[in-house]
Amino acid sequence: MKKSSSSTAKTSIKEHRRVAIFPWVSSYYRNHIKRLSHKTSSLHRLCSKDVSFEFMKERRDAYESIKHELTNAPALILPDFELPFKFYIDADFSKGLVNQERD
Repeated sequence: MKKSSSSTAKTSIKEHRRVAIFPWVSSYYRNHIKRLSHKTSSLHRLCSKDVSFEFMKERRDAYESIKHELTNAPALILPDFELPFKFYIDADFSKGLVNQERD
């Protein structure tokens, strides 16, 4: 028996919690994704009390679009070794390092 597209859309993301926290997690990268707040607005509505969890086409498209931009964004490029580097180190909880250079 073939599933209809609406039931496939509802079951493509298994749990409400994972979809509900996705906009909050992706907001960390808001400087790298254009119009992120616009794209996540339909996903934010899922967090409201009186809204039933329906993963409609609009929400599925927003989720897939953001996921695509997070995984395919050209945020990382090879450094230009002719320019000076700035290192930002964070070792408060674990180890972290950001290497930045100006254009």
